[in-house]
Amino acid sequence: MMEDLYYGMRWKLRMVSAFIRGLYAVNVMRSPGVILPSMLTIKITDRCNYRCVMCNEWKIGDRAEELSKDAWLTVLDDFRDMGGFSVRFTGGEVFIRKDIYKIIAHAKSIGLRVSVATNGHFIEYSLPMLVESSVDHITVSLHGRKEIHDAIVGVEASYDAVTAAVERLVDAGFPTSIAFTVLKDNIGDIEYAVDLARRKGATIGFNIFDTNPYFFKDIDRSLAPSTEAMERVTRLLVALKKKWPKTVRESVEVLETIPALCRDSRLPDYYCARVLMEVSVDSFGNVYHGCWAMPSVGNLKSAGLDEICRSRAYLEQRLKGFLKECPGCTCGFGLDVKMNLLRRRDRQ
Repeated sequence: MMEDLYYGMRWKLRMVSAFIRGLYAVNVMRSPGVILPSMLTIKITDRCNYRCVMCNEWKIGDRAEELSKDAWLTVLDDFRDMGGFSVRFTGGEVFIRKDIYKIIAHAKSIGLRVSVATNGHFIEYSLPMLVESSVDHITVSLHGRKEIHDAIVGVEASYDAVTAAVERLVDAGFPTSIAFTVLKDNIGDIEYAVDLARRKGATIGFNIFDTNPYFFKDIDRSLAPSTEAMERVTRLLVALKKKWPKTVRESVEVLETIPALCRDSRLPDYYCARVLMEVSVDSFGNVYHGCWAMPSVGNLKSAGLDEICRSRAYLEQRLKGFLKECPGCTCGFGLDVKMNLLRRRDRQ
């Protein structure tokens, strides 16, 4: 009990420290090179057993080209030595890799906070490892009622697997979130999904449809709701946040930016805080400055993570992203909004 309290307090203190460093960089408008990233996203594989209509991951996965387990362990060690403290594993579907358990266990053993994003399909088999490794947070994708969800992900009975996964994770004591991607075909299921999360003891966050990240390129844009529809969605989400504040993850202030995000995903009135705080690596070892919508700046097969993060190419690309000289994206827009609101309050 005391150990859990210690690690919980340590995580909160380190997160506050990261926010202060990010806020400092935004406030003084210096080159983002003044700080190294404190958060790491690892796209451990692009392979996936689902065929989601709004995603191309499953089309580009290539096991032969993925970084090896030993290479990922080195990446984690380097990131920790750089002062990083939080790693998020995503895919594709992370649990398709048989060695993911050893990689996650290593991340925890060196003191990193670990979160995992999954489609939930393999949780029944993965749960013992997750318990043993004490993973800090798990996000499971769910996109509506049974018929809608199964149609979106292209796998029959996937809804049953996902809802069972959420129950198992919550019962095992894991902080668990549902990730719901808002599409034209599932707008009517938003309130249902929020209520399901509440009843299961999970939280829920919302992804806004986007085609700028490389793994969403050439997706049919007709899948996206209209701007007018997203304005209605925003009003609904704000109402649901006020009704169930502990269930809906985003704040009212963040939710209220959704219409502007849909009009221009760059949110040009805001600096990009994400590129200050995060570095991202895909399954092939390509390194990105926290943004999947801009080109990679190096590859781990030819240089170490610390070297790449200090390189001119990385810092120049980071500055462009910081100043919104980019295509724009909706990835993690909540962090961007929060940091900019903090900056504005700090200046008042």
